[in-house]
Parts: sequence; C-alpha cells; structure tokens
Amino acid sequence: MHPRLSRAAALFVPILVLGLSPSAGRARAQSAAQALSPTDVLPFDAAIHTATLPNGLKYFVRRNDQPAKRISLRLAVKAGSLDEADDQQGLAHFIEHMAFNGSTHFKPGEVFSYFESVGARLGPHVNAYTSFDETVYMLDLPTTNPTLSPKG
Repeated sequence: MHPRLSRAAALFVPILVLGLSPSAGRARAQSAAQALSPTDVLPFDAAIHTATLPNGLKYFVRRNDQPAKRISLRLAVKAGSLDEADDQQGLAHFIEHMAFNGSTHFKPGEVFSYFESVGARLGPHVNAYTSFDETVYMLDLPTTNPTLSPKG
C-alpha cells in the first residue's frame, strides 16, 4: 500500500455504537436519513408568540418557569465576521463591545454599573458574542422589579 494512503486510511476509524452490530448501525442511519431531509420545514413551537414592530424588528416571546423569577432577553443581529471586508476584520466584534459602552438610555460607562446594581453581573447575566453570521446580546434579569424588563 502507498504510504500516503495508509496514513489517510488511519484517519478513518469506524465507530461502533455499543450494543449494535455494524449492519444495525447502518440500518439506523438509513432510517434517520429517510425520516429527515435538509429541505424539511421544522415545526414552529406553538407556545412562542412572535410579532414584528413597525421598525422591522421581529421578536419572539416564550414563557419558561425555569429559572424562576428571571427574564432572559436575547438580541440576535444577522451580522458577523462574514459580513466584513478584508479591511474591516474585527469590526463586528468591536461594535459588539461598543454597544455596552453606552446608548440613548445609558450614558457612557453606565450600562454595567446599572445592571450590577440590580443583581446582574457581567459574564453570567450580561454578555454577547460575535460569530461568522450573527452577533447576539444576552441579558438575564430578575423579574422581582417591574422596571427592569423595560430597561433591558
């Protein structure tokens, strides 16, 4: 056997599922492939309320009792590093960080101090990430104070 082929062949190690013979594993994979197709439309959770604001922002709301007395807010922006030109590399991530610097409703430097004053800490409760195709801002707040949700 050619040395390159033997090295490449070593990368492809068969994986066995415990309790299944190789033929049973193939049969299960074929059955799953027949049941699902990449073109299938996924069913939408009927418990989710969705609407679009006049400015075009689409939102989704779903009640969840766990964890109790908390609201989880997520703002998903369909923009990430793939939307950057070569001379803009890192700009989406920079903008993600600058969004926490201040806004119309928060003076520069007030965002973190405000949310920390109500029990939300940077990291576990106030965070964000930028990936290839999205930037997501995450905010988890207690619901014991009715003025927090609008501030969020």
